[in-house]
Amino acid sequence: MVLTLSALAIFGLASAASAKPSPDHVKAVRPAVTPNVCQGQSANLVLETSARGYNYNCSGSHYEAAGTQAYYIFPGGWSGWVQGTDGVSYGFCDFQNRSLPWPTVSYIYLSPTKMWFC
Repeated sequence: MVLTLSALAIFGLASAASAKPSPDHVKAVRPAVTPNVCQGQSANLVLETSARGYNYNCSGSHYEAAGTQAYYIFPGGWSGWVQGTDGVSYGFCDFQNRSLPWPTVSYIYLSPTKMWFC
């Protein structure tokens, strides 16, 4: 019991009543270790950009779309964020298609588990 209370004091405990933040402008902190977990084609993510569409089905940070402007994401079975070169991150959640305001892409991060804001 003491260990549990100490851990709560150190790490904090989110209130059950707290609302989830909007996935826009998520504070993105890249994990130190990114396990690559892959899913089948039915969970495929598509990032539409000024250059072309990029398809992803494995977790991790991906840089193929860097330097292009993103305008739409079809996340499939993934959650994560698109990191803009201006420092703004745009979160996305599983199976919730969304438009993006044409940020210049630095990278896209696909989480191996559902993101906290979803």
